[in-house]
Amino acid sequence: MNPQGAMSDLLAEMAQPEMPANLGGAADSSAELPMRPGVIWRTLVAFWKLIAGALLCQTFLGSVVVLGWVQRSARRATLKYWWRMRPPQAARYKNFESFAFEAEPTQEFAHWPNWVLSEHGPTKLRGGPRRWFGAFLNNARLGTQAILNTWVLTLPGSLLWSIAWYDGWQNSFNKGYEHAWVGPTTFGIGTMLFIGAMFYVPLAQARQASTGQWRSFYDFKLIWYLVRRRWLASLGLAMLCAGLSLPALVLKTWPAFMPQVIEGQILKLERAGQPISPTLKHPAEMATGELVHELNQFFFLSALYVFPAFVVLRIVSARVYARGICDAIRSGGLTEDQLDDVEWQALHRLGLTQPQMISSSPALVRFMAGLGTRTGQLIAGVATTLVWLLFMVQVTTAEFFKYTSLGRGWWNQPLIQLPWFNYTPAELEAAAKADPN
Repeated sequence: MNPQGAMSDLLAEMAQPEMPANLGGAADSSAELPMRPGVIWRTLVAFWKLIAGALLCQTFLGSVVVLGWVQRSARRATLKYWWRMRPPQAARYKNFESFAFEAEPTQEFAHWPNWVLSEHGPTKLRGGPRRWFGAFLNNARLGTQAILNTWVLTLPGSLLWSIAWYDGWQNSFNKGYEHAWVGPTTFGIGTMLFIGAMFYVPLAQARQASTGQWRSFYDFKLIWYLVRRRWLASLGLAMLCAGLSLPALVLKTWPAFMPQVIEGQILKLERAGQPISPTLKHPAEMATGELVHELNQFFFLSALYVFPAFVVLRIVSARVYARGICDAIRSGGLTEDQLDDVEWQALHRLGLTQPQMISSSPALVRFMAGLGTRTGQLIAGVATTLVWLLFMVQVTTAEFFKYTSLGRGWWNQPLIQLPWFNYTPAELEAAAKADPN
């Protein structure tokens, strides 16, 4: 698992053309592949994908589409990781595109997925809605399936957080000391449910992305087998999520401190006898529409971080899953009937389905053997629990400084569930529409 490698791959590979590929049939691995676009065109396309992703993250429905797009990107990351692990007998695949184009089920993953245009067309003007908007519809479908599955396991704990927070404040205001235990107890139960879910959810999300089937999220036996084999990687995923979430939570909370910051800037200029720029205006002096515009602009710029961070986290999860599957097959722990047909066929084409001895240095063997013991798993499990507790503390702190409408800061974490990142209050937007002046 290499976050830096994932980020570099993201920046380099997102620069693929938003255009339909020629997928008329299975391509021979030796066939001539489409020419790679120039650097300028790839840069423009990468910029378009980044801006489109950040814009879609501003709304609930748009973030569902983003989630579906990332599901397909994670599936591509899994296939590409297996391609990189190919043995010498699969050397005929000089590049990932030649491998992907060889079989129809993997052809659409030769490049990063499109936002709108179908990867299968259109080749004619009369292609129809599914030809013109096939990628958009596919992203929406996969995103809906992914968030519903994720909510099944994460929403119970998150909602208990929200309920406990509301009860705690009500109890504090009403001085109901005899009921003081309700809030902390509910919060503790929610925390245990959430942490328990997060041991399973990252690799379950990767499993669903890899197969493209929503039912795969509930392959409890297979996924938990991978989690137990990849304790250290699961700890790394938890640390990566907590680390990437911290800037996102700071950005989410920042508007609460903007008035004080602006006041300090104005006071500093006044004391220095310098003129105050007309653009430096306190939020209390702004018209409602102007304030909504400033907040929307701020959250859009913030999404330029949140969207890539969300993609990187899912791609790293996909690589952890891909490595776990490959190692399990090589060690004889998984068989063909336990994997999706497309997964097994891809692994078979790459020569990764034959059990074999994995050579390692003696020190690494002893280290991995230690992780395989109950003591090693217990230590890794405790460490992972502590990391998710730290994540919960971050969320609680952010909600304390800036409570979100309808408790959204509790039941939707942008890097775990939906990358929905616009916290402009709904009542403020309604007031701006009612009074456009």
